[in-house]
Amino acid sequence: MNNTVNTKHYDDFEYKITKEDIERGSIRLDPYQVSLLWNVGLKDSSGCLWHILKTISRFGVKEGNSIDREISSMKSTLNRLDELNRGRR
Repeated sequence: MNNTVNTKHYDDFEYKITKEDIERGSIRLDPYQVSLLWNVGLKDSSGCLWHILKTISRFGVKEGNSIDREISSMKSTLNRLDELNRGRR
C-alpha cells in the first residue's frame, strides 16, 4: 500500500483574492460553484459529499447551529457515505 500523500489535486481550484475580500476581511466562496468545478455530483450521486461541502461553507455562521452540531452532522453524513460505498470497494 502506498502511503505517500499527494496534494496536487488541490491545484484544480484557484481563487483570486479581491480588494473587496481584503476590505471585508473574509473570502466568500459559493458552494454551488465549487461543486460544479469539482464535479461533486458525478463523484457521489448520493449527495453526501454535497451535504458536507454545504455544511463546511456555513460552518460556525449558520444561526442556531453550534460548531458541535455542525461537526456531528458532517460525521453522520460521512458515516452514511461509508455505508453506501462499502459494497463498491
